[in-house]
Amino acid sequence: MPETSPLLARLLGLAAVTVLVLAVLLVRPGLLPGGRAGGLIAESVAGGGVVAPSPPVRTRVDERTYAVTGARADEILASMDAAAPRTDGETFFGLTITQLSFRYVHRAEADSCRLRNVQVTLDVSVALPAWTPAPDAPYALRRDWARFDGSLRRHEDRHRVLAEGGAERVRAELDGLAGPTCAEADAEARRRAERLRIETDAAHRRYDDETGHGRTQGAVWPLR
Repeated sequence: MPETSPLLARLLGLAAVTVLVLAVLLVRPGLLPGGRAGGLIAESVAGGGVVAPSPPVRTRVDERTYAVTGARADEILASMDAAAPRTDGETFFGLTITQLSFRYVHRAEADSCRLRNVQVTLDVSVALPAWTPAPDAPYALRRDWARFDGSLRRHEDRHRVLAEGGAERVRAELDGLAGPTCAEADAEARRRAERLRIETDAAHRRYDDETGHGRTQGAVWPLR
């Protein structure tokens, strides 16, 4: 690998996840240790209404790309530096943002209120670089980009899988949850969802720590 410039040292292999959890809370695993809580966390449907049939957990993925140009590895790097997603003053080659929301109905019973028909929606937005090589681009450069692109995509996709696991746990813990009153059932749902948010955030942070934000998986440019 050529001598590493300050720019290279700052950008090599950086890939991150930003998680917008429970519709209102923004945390960045690895960037905001412990997260911060705030706002409401659920949209509930009260009074025994009917929720239109849909999968208990639904994932919607929106992949967006930013254009990358250059005829050499250093030019591609400079282009990514200019166009890549930024968060908290840092630049990342790839960025995954997830937003989780849920809804349910209250079912009044003899001496309690139970949550039923829990439905969770996970929206995943992924930003990735897109380089279109010139017709005369060297084979080695095309090959290296293909390896980098595949590694980065796999890294970001794992963040999606982790978020889906968290969404399924929210559904499992809330479905059938009961309290003496509907207000108490709602409050317990909030507590459990917040706990699961913290646990899911921790899983994202561990993953980024273990992989160096994708470095150990090959999400490094230029390739070493």
